[in-house]
Amino acid sequence: MAQLRMQAKIDELKGGADAGSSPARRTTRNAGPATANSGSPGGLGCSPDELAAAHAATAAARERTAQLEADLQRRQESYLRRERAYKVHIEEMEEELEAARADRGACLEKDPKMSEIRGMHARILSNVGQVQGRTSRILQEQVRAVADRGHHVQR
Repeated sequence: MAQLRMQAKIDELKGGADAGSSPARRTTRNAGPATANSGSPGGLGCSPDELAAAHAATAAARERTAQLEADLQRRQESYLRRERAYKVHIEEMEEELEAARADRGACLEKDPKMSEIRGMHARILSNVGQVQGRTSRILQEQVRAVADRGHHVQR
């Protein structure tokens, strides 16, 4: 690219030096580099308007990129802040839960109504055991009675 620009400049200067030569010769000599550079200054292959538009587009793209990067940074910071706040809140709630669990057991042990309920529960379980025992004995007696009747009938 740089060689093309240098060659174009050399040809341009030579063209000025060959002003006395025939026009056909100047056209032939300038035809190669001039078409390669499209007659643009600096040999970039673009018109000044195209170059300005490209610069404007590049500047707009850079500005948009900067905006997006700033937005990304802001969002990441916001997410990190919220995450830290959530972690602190979770820790506080876990501590509160542990305290409630510990307090619940101690509270139930000290409550006089709870001891009364436990006593009633023990009596109920005892009564259930007695009822099961009686039911078992009655069933055994009925089985024996049925068996005795069966033996009397067969004789």
